[in-house]
Amino acid sequence: MQLSLCQKCYFIKGYKNAAIYDLNNNKVYSINEYGKYLIDAVITNTNIALSKKDLEYLDKLKDLKLLTENINYNNNLLIERNSIGIEFAWLELTDLCNLRCIHCYGEFGNSVINKSRILSINDWKEIIDKLLDIDCKNIQLIGGEPLMHKDFMEILDYSHKKGFKRIDLFTNGTLIDETIAKKLGRYNINVRVSVYGHNPVVHDSITKVNGSFEKNRRGLELLKKYSVNTSIAIIIMKENEAYLDEIKKYIESIGHKYSGYDVVRPTCFESHQKHAISNINILKSRYNTRPVFHTSEKDFIRNHFYNSCWNGKIAITSCGDVLPCIFSRNDIVGNIKADNEDYLKNEIIKKWSITKDNMDKLFLTGRHVTLSLYDEKYNNFLFECYNDIESRKLYTNDSSLLSIWNFLAVLKNKIRKSYHTYMIIINNKTCKPVGFIYSHDFDYNNGITYTTIFILKEFRAKGIALEAGILFYDYLFTNFPIRKIYCTVFNYNKESFKFLYGLGFKVEGELIKHKYFNGDYHNMFIMSLTRETFVIILDKFSKYINKINQKE
Repeated sequence: MQLSLCQKCYFIKGYKNAAIYDLNNNKVYSINEYGKYLIDAVITNTNIALSKKDLEYLDKLKDLKLLTENINYNNNLLIERNSIGIEFAWLELTDLCNLRCIHCYGEFGNSVINKSRILSINDWKEIIDKLLDIDCKNIQLIGGEPLMHKDFMEILDYSHKKGFKRIDLFTNGTLIDETIAKKLGRYNINVRVSVYGHNPVVHDSITKVNGSFEKNRRGLELLKKYSVNTSIAIIIMKENEAYLDEIKKYIESIGHKYSGYDVVRPTCFESHQKHAISNINILKSRYNTRPVFHTSEKDFIRNHFYNSCWNGKIAITSCGDVLPCIFSRNDIVGNIKADNEDYLKNEIIKKWSITKDNMDKLFLTGRHVTLSLYDEKYNNFLFECYNDIESRKLYTNDSSLLSIWNFLAVLKNKIRKSYHTYMIIINNKTCKPVGFIYSHDFDYNNGITYTTIFILKEFRAKGIALEAGILFYDYLFTNFPIRKIYCTVFNYNKESFKFLYGLGFKVEGELIKHKYFNGDYHNMFIMSLTRETFVIILDKFSKYINKINQKE
């Protein structure tokens, strides 16, 4: 039997399951693993035996007008990649701030930027003009504390005069006075104000500045007085999670609308890790607990080709660095003053285009090796590595022998459930695999992961492991909220211990007589590499990092 998708219906396959997007009704249908196999077979005209239940299932999809016997077209080939432009920009006017918030994601406070790099008022005006020229109609003025910029009022006046569709201001509220509040109201600016507590004790313990609560309250009162569009940014963390109800009542008592809260998330920022909330009920309230079964043609097309979080957005820092997001502090694509417009456009589109679908095209390239994400074509190589019992004893307790089919079933299950990023190490000279490296047991809450690396015997002690390790750890620290990478090594594996120590790993613990090997029990060291240490190591070994590429 051969069927086709109905017009404006799209069959999207995931790693395990699938979905049909019906853009006629803006509905999304979840398809399980067997349904994925069945639908894929009938629309590709694969010859399979169909049971009575299979036929009933396919008839149901035809009744829903998702599948049809008209096979004259293939909708999935009709999806066209629409070009998108910058629709929203964060303008980080300054890195100065009058508070010292314990959870802050940036190095804000006293300026740490060389004054010669800081953008001038004329630079900001040129940026504003350029944003409007490329039809970006929405901006947010942010810091640091944006009101600490000496020319803030002039930037606000200029932005308003230029006619943006929406101008937002994100502020801690402590510097708002009558003059500023009046202008914000007159210009119809949308102001978002941070609030951390319902009294000075809680609020000021987070901002680390005495009196900040009262100044914040005064600012909120002025915004209310001059009818400024105001929303309250309540950030819940370990230090204020017990006062959520009190904070809500406080916001309402001063005449502002309570619109919910956000939480400090575990990210690559050390400040976030230390202050992450412990109340599981508050944390769960921020989860997406139900799938979204509706869409639109615009959202479907955009999210099919572009990162659903970053696309259409850009951030420009006070020194002109361009980021895909205000929180992606290490993901600099270029500089607004140093790089030309076409280069910046191409680089930001590359960032927008990072999706789960193209992650399998990612590879990391060094001078002598390339790391490529796991692909089934490496299965035989991995099975041969697994069957090398002597080498396997260097990195695992598992000494069981499996058939290739059992091995592949175990590997697939681990990749799906416990492995985080699994990469094959390729020799650049021969283009053949020489090992593998993977992260596993990734813990987002605590910002840690474990890693394992294996190199074929004939390629050991030749710098292959060092180069592969640097590429892989650089990738993990750059792209994921990791504070620390762990690796375990047995005391008889002196070569690996030396390799890890040279990469900056330190012994954190030791399990005594943990493994029986070669007639005796041996200890296992637990070693760790911190983000801070790796920055130093990376500078030392930077010659190995030629580039980090993504295939087109």
